Amino acid sequence: MTIDTPTIIHKGEIWQKSQCRSQEEHIVDRIYLVLQQNHFQKTTDISHTRSVWQRQNLKVVVSLVDDFWDCASNRAQETPYLFDQQTLVITDNFVSCPTLYRLYQMPASFYGIYYHQPDNNSWSPDRDYSFAVNRLDYKRMQILAEVYQHLRFGVGYVNFNCDIGGFYVANTQARQQAFLDQVRIYAGSPNEEKTLSTLAHMMPLKNYDIEHDNIFTRSWLNLVVETYSSDNVISFSEKIFRCLVTPAPWAVYAGRYSVARLRQLGFDVLDDVVDHSYDGLMEMQHKISNFTLQARNTITKLKTQDWHSVRSRCESAAQHNQKLLKEFFQEWTQQQPSWLDQLSRDFA
Repeated sequence: MTIDTPTIIHKGEIWQKSQCRSQEEHIVDRIYLVLQQNHFQKTTDISHTRSVWQRQNLKVVVSLVDDFWDCASNRAQETPYLFDQQTLVITDNFVSCPTLYRLYQMPASFYGIYYHQPDNNSWSPDRDYSFAVNRLDYKRMQILAEVYQHLRFGVGYVNFNCDIGGFYVANTQARQQAFLDQVRIYAGSPNEEKTLSTLAHMMPLKNYDIEHDNIFTRSWLNLVVETYSSDNVISFSEKIFRCLVTPAPWAVYAGRYSVARLRQLGFDVLDDVVDHSYDGLMEMQHKISNFTLQARNTITKLKTQDWHSVRSRCESAAQHNQKLLKEFFQEWTQQQPSWLDQLSRDFA
């Protein structure tokens, strides 16, 4: 079956309707201009939305949408100590622990860049779950193995592209080898190595041929794996906002207390429909297995509920979340110039 290329992925509904990628790049370019005008020089360029700047003793880290951990010179440090006291981090990430460095938070309205109204508002599940992952890394592989063991692939919409380092590689054998290389380096036990080695021969995997956007309204539960997850930092991307505006149940594997953060921001997280008790777990507390087991229990419970009532509840949540994101979008559009002006004054 044909695996989705980055071009196909970025033609998805949320990308096209919200234009979130261009909006991310626009605000980053404006931040970079402010830094240049205040005599900062770029010292490290990690990606378009992540970089490090310097002016004398003051260092500025810019990291939007992606976890700023990638910008640290020593990634083995714990979150409070990733940077020194002369560092300012401009980010939309939410940090739940004290830090030596200063944080310059994007306002909550920034998430308005993901506002869109999906075309398909009719939830009609014919498979248990959706699980779609593009990039290859070991944590995603571990989640895939748990999904395989506890939920079974055949009853879900499963897509595991195995993109290597964020780059599209067409060669299937190269993707399988990259998967196996990760197993050999990181496998924590013989059982884990055996399971993942078995899965390697299925890679890259896609077990459906319908439009990708349609799987989210044809699943009893959408399993979202955010780009980053850790115990102290929450980083959101288009993945979770797609599900928030879709009238269907979802669960998200992300930073600790990500669901609580979404609830704090005002989103309806369907906590009367979905078991989000995995949300408070640290990574070492068997979070991956708990996430998949609670997903299985939620799916079983959903199938015993009155479907029309659950569908109505999901529609209500999606409408609420669409409205909230629209308000964020309008607020961010008005707020952006003054926010940039304030940033410039703080550097003057």
